Amino acid sequence: MQIKAIKTRVFKENEDLVKFILKYIKKLPEKSVLVVTSKIVALSEGRTALFKNKKQKIALIKKESDFAIKTKYTWLTIKDGMVMSSAGIDESNANGKLILLPKNSFDTTMLNDVLHHVEWDNQERLLREALRVSKKVLIFEVQPTLIGKLCDYILGKIHYKDMLIPFTFRTSSEWETLFKKLPIRRWKPKYVNRPFFYPFSHVAFCLEK
Repeated sequence: MQIKAIKTRVFKENEDLVKFILKYIKKLPEKSVLVVTSKIVALSEGRTALFKNKKQKIALIKKESDFAIKTKYTWLTIKDGMVMSSAGIDESNANGKLILLPKNSFDTTMLNDVLHHVEWDNQERLLREALRVSKKVLIFEVQPTLIGKLCDYILGKIHYKDMLIPFTFRTSSEWETLFKKLPIRRWKPKYVNRPFFYPFSHVAFCLEK
């Protein structure tokens, strides 16, 4: 796979995205994939708001979220079926504005190494909300081995020394016990192969309504 960056001028709010792309890309080779950042798509849709103060930003995060929980470092939210920080709202390089996510950005929820950082009582609550806003939920979780727990703790403290680590790991059978409480018709487990030297063992689930 080859990745090529394309240098352009600064994209302006409410500008025609198709015309902008065609100005810089005259032809795409067969089997190419064109990637456009969500921020550019949001700007083309006029999905912005003036940044007034922190209180206004929090209100906007709640308005844009299907589900929101305040944590020590950020707002953990579900937006269009995807778990993310602060409903994807970005204020970096935005000239005094808040840039929201584009409309209808996602149709499947993915929880990638998220649930074992969520308290026991909130795991079911978070899964129910994910199922409410999407047809499928993809879960990628660490299996509770001694080495996996130890490495997860150490790496967590290195990157976020004040982060609370609740260690709410579950075995595969414990996950399935939880899934039986949810409004789903089936789930598919898949054990992920790992290199010999990699300390984590993972299991993946696909929940379907």
